[in-house]
Amino acid sequence: MFALKAANAQDDEIKNKAAEKTTVKDIKDTGWVKGGFFSTNLSNTTFSNWAQGGTNNTAIIANSSLFAIYRPESGKYIWENYLDLAYGVIRSGGGKIEDPNNSSAKITNPFVKNEDKFVFLSKYGRKIHEKLSVAGLFSLNTQLVQGWAGTDILRQNSHVSNFLAQGFGFVSVGIDYKPQPYFSIYASPITAKYTTVREQRLADLG
Repeated sequence: MFALKAANAQDDEIKNKAAEKTTVKDIKDTGWVKGGFFSTNLSNTTFSNWAQGGTNNTAIIANSSLFAIYRPESGKYIWENYLDLAYGVIRSGGGKIEDPNNSSAKITNPFVKNEDKFVFLSKYGRKIHEKLSVAGLFSLNTQLVQGWAGTDILRQNSHVSNFLAQGFGFVSVGIDYKPQPYFSIYASPITAKYTTVREQRLADLG
């Protein structure tokens, strides 16, 4: 009986130590909630003997939506960060097109960009009531890579847009009402909009 009790006591001590280790790990990692999703879509449309006309096309688009939210154990404030990304290309017509420099020759029909999105939003709120916070918000909207005019599918001219050329967003201070963790209403009496163009050549073009 004594040996059994000693064994049980030893087991309890091991469990308590394991629980202590787990608790320490939980405290260390408390606060951050992270997640998101990623998707890729491929579509192909082909017309054959279509009386009303139509253009063959192939499109590929990738989307990603990520978030990272920090809420400390005290619950006195919350910091929310969201990032939405999208990039897509499309090829209209067949695999070959007429060479603009040689009407009797054919060249590969390139894919052109038809979707390019970079949207970042960050909001920090300090609680003044159980469901109310004083909050500040920052947002940025731009694109990921260079872009060309829609008629310049062979990229023979200079690009007309780029990352942060242009970029725009808002900086604001207001009140955030959050009745549920997944739902909030943000009202801002003080908001400033900004626009930036990283490349002077594009800024000169207006």
